[in-house]
Amino acid sequence: MDKDWIGVTLKKILLFFLIVSPAFAVSPTPTPNWVYVNKLWRDGNTGRLYCNGFPPGVATWTNTPTPTATITPTSTPTNTPTFTPTPTFTPVKSYALMVYNNTEATLTDGQTWYFGGYPALTNTTTGGNRPVYIPIAGIVKSAYIWSRSTGTAGSAESWAMNIRLNDTTSTAIQAVTLSTANRLWSNTGLSVTVSQGDFIEIESVNPSWSSNPTNTSFGGCIYIEK
Repeated sequence: MDKDWIGVTLKKILLFFLIVSPAFAVSPTPTPNWVYVNKLWRDGNTGRLYCNGFPPGVATWTNTPTPTATITPTSTPTNTPTFTPTPTFTPVKSYALMVYNNTEATLTDGQTWYFGGYPALTNTTTGGNRPVYIPIAGIVKSAYIWSRSTGTAGSAESWAMNIRLNDTTSTAIQAVTLSTANRLWSNTGLSVTVSQGDFIEIESVNPSWSSNPTNTSFGGCIYIEK
């Protein structure tokens, strides 16, 4: 078969499709990244015909887009958590000694007397006979002494209570001027150094009452820090 005849025939057929069929189109200069669907199109530069088999109305990218920008944070977050270390505690080594005195039927004017370690006994005017011993060395920091008179409350002359150490040194707790049945002597600002084996007593310095207390009992506590 004549090759020229075949070439002329093919050109006529292609020309027919381009002129007659509306399903065919010519693209002037095809955009490289697009594929036209369900159409034949001709490259205006080369004259070549192209066809694809994708469904009608579908277009797709032939190349995968490459990102052209990156996002960089412009600031550092401000809500960074903070942590507080667990606090440490230093325990205070301390203890309290109790003191007592049995009920006194009457109290003598102007008398100095002692009580402390024998709750069943009444007072004595001789120091060293009612000791409360120090088990651990430390510093006496505070003292509370109380009394209750169930007979006569007594008048309000100044009545002093002291801490007596080893029957040699007296340190004032407080002097009160009360005429009530209940009396309290206290001092939270003491600083009396004591050693293991020392002893203390409570020293009462009676006033001269115009009306003496009767049926009076005593108690108290001495606070010591190591």
